Amino acid sequence: LPSSVRWATQTTRWGSATPLDRSIRINRQLQHQPDWVLDYVLVHEIAHLEIPDHSSEFWELVARYPLAERARGFLLGLESVRTG
Repeated sequence: LPSSVRWATQTTRWGSATPLDRSIRINRQLQHQPDWVLDYVLVHEIAHLEIPDHSSEFWELVARYPLAERARGFLLGLESVRTG
């Protein structure tokens, strides 16, 4: 489990995790997005507390979240709007 989760201003990431102190930061731009999208980003970052890379093992863990693929698509859509 994370030691802390907080909102942060991030320009290039939806979230970030520091395994050393088990802290998670979530991009403020997600505050007004659907809960299932925020849940996905939290799942993604919590998975990084155990597996710091994007290996197949990491993605298998993240894929346990039932809406993972849908949330990734949603975030890709937001990204295209954000980068214009």
